[in-house]
Amino acid sequence: MKVTVEELRERLDDVLAQVEQGNAVDVYSGEKKVATIDPPEAPAKPIPRLGDYRPIPLPEPIDFDPLDLLMEDRRKR
Repeated sequence: MKVTVEELRERLDDVLAQVEQGNAVDVYSGEKKVATIDPPEAPAKPIPRLGDYRPIPLPEPIDFDPLDLLMEDRRKR
């Protein structure tokens, strides 16, 4: 959308409504472009804080001896 400085002064509410709807507005003084009003970008995803960290629970302990499993595997070879 293009508007002159004078139009912007007269219709500021309408122009800002267009920007809120996601339209960029170029502002001209005569033939010279003097400004662009862009809609705001989507807010960035917040960076997690250290205080928000929650550790995942540890797995249940195993109910066999890993050495026995290894020795059994070696005997099979």
